[in-house]
Amino acid sequence: CEGASPRIEYCIIDNNYYGIMSSINWSTGLGSSPIISYNLIKNNQGDGIQTYEKGTILIVNNTIVNNKEYGVRSGFIDALLINNIIVGNAYGISLDIPSEGSVHADYNTVWNNDSTNYAGFTPESHDISLNPLFVSDDDFHLQSSSPCIDAANPNSERDMDGTRTD
Repeated sequence: CEGASPRIEYCIIDNNYYGIMSSINWSTGLGSSPIISYNLIKNNQGDGIQTYEKGTILIVNNTIVNNKEYGVRSGFIDALLINNIIVGNAYGISLDIPSEGSVHADYNTVWNNDSTNYAGFTPESHDISLNPLFVSDDDFHLQSSSPCIDAANPNSERDMDGTRTD
C-alpha cells in the first residue's frame, strides 16, 4: 500500500501471527496512512496491530483482545487511537521509538494487559483502565453495566440508538 491510505473495517481477525501489520517500504521510504476501524482483533500470536510507517494512522472503534504480544505497537508514525477497547494482551499500547513518532490515545479502555497498559507515551485524560465487562470470554459485546457504554469521544458518530458511542 505504498503511499496509499487503505481502510480496514468491519473485520474479525482471529488467530493469525499478526492481526494487522502495516510497514513502510524500507527501500523507497514511502509509507501509507491507513484507517483501521470497527474490527475485532483477537487471539493472534504476535501483535494485534503493528505499524511501522511514515505518515499517520487512525485506529478507531476496534476491540483488540487476547493477543500474545502487543495490542497496538507503533513506531515512526503518528498514531491516533480513539474509542478502542484494548484488553488482555501482553502489552496494551506501545510507542517503540518516541523520537521517531507519536501516539495520541484518548477515549480508549485499556485494561488488564499483562506487562503494562502504556509504554513510550502518556495517554490523554479520557482513557480509562476498567474492566469493560464483556458478555463472556468469547462474546465481546458489552454488558449493560459496562463502563464503556456511552463513554466514547462525544464528537464521534452516534450509536444506532442515538446515544453517545460506546
